[in-house]
Amino acid sequence: MAAKKKAVKAKKATAKAPRAAPPTLAVKVLGQLPALDNRLRAAYRGSFSEEQCDAWGAETKSAEVVREAEKWIGAMFGTVKKQSVSGYSPRRLAWLSELVVSLQDEIAKSKAGSNGLHGATSSAMQVAQRVLTDLVGRLELVAGGRAELLELIRARGTSQRGSPQHVRDALTALIDLASKWRRDAALLLLAEDADLSEARLNAAYNALENLARAEEAAYEPPPTTDQDSAAVNRVEGRVLREMKLAASAFAQAKANGERVPALTPGPTVRSVLA
Repeated sequence: MAAKKKAVKAKKATAKAPRAAPPTLAVKVLGQLPALDNRLRAAYRGSFSEEQCDAWGAETKSAEVVREAEKWIGAMFGTVKKQSVSGYSPRRLAWLSELVVSLQDEIAKSKAGSNGLHGATSSAMQVAQRVLTDLVGRLELVAGGRAELLELIRARGTSQRGSPQHVRDALTALIDLASKWRRDAALLLLAEDADLSEARLNAAYNALENLARAEEAAYEPPPTTDQDSAAVNRVEGRVLREMKLAASAFAQAKANGERVPALTPGPTVRSVLA
């Protein structure tokens, strides 16, 4: 009997940890769109005031907005990959995708309180891991076969699958390393070839900040109602405002004879976007 109990305990000890949730469409698309710098991000944010975003966010349910926004992101990404759309750039789509990722994290945090950040299942964590993997790859292109440079990368970028703290530490170290290499005249030329640009480093720093904010907010107590929180409403409203802008740009492009999909709102957000 004792042997059986030991066997059961051993089985439990070797049980696999639950799989991380697959990355959402917004997370996947972000890795294939242009990197945004903070100046461009601030310009997009300035398009709509916080009051405008709050007003629209209060009219809808955040989970429904995420579903609708991801449908649109899929349609728009398929278009901007193949052709240019007058009035709407791939960078603007990257901004909408960033907002949807932020909204997904805000929803998770508001529902779960102190359990709001679930390691690799968090959207902020997924984005940070993808940025980290991409950064390591570009630094390796710059290093080529130079063992001393490759060792510098390995010493800093080995935590792609660690805890949020490990990922933040690795990102911080690699951003610092990339910045130093860009100050070297010869390495700068190789960095430009590898598209290890200032904009890409700014995007990496933004992913780092988003992960840090997600960790901090994860310790907030869970809400006492099922209503969207004020923080969720604000991001939700900004997503809706960007969806309205995208719909207008695509409608104008279609009117000008461009072959673009019609962005038709579903019933859950139609009353706001109309």
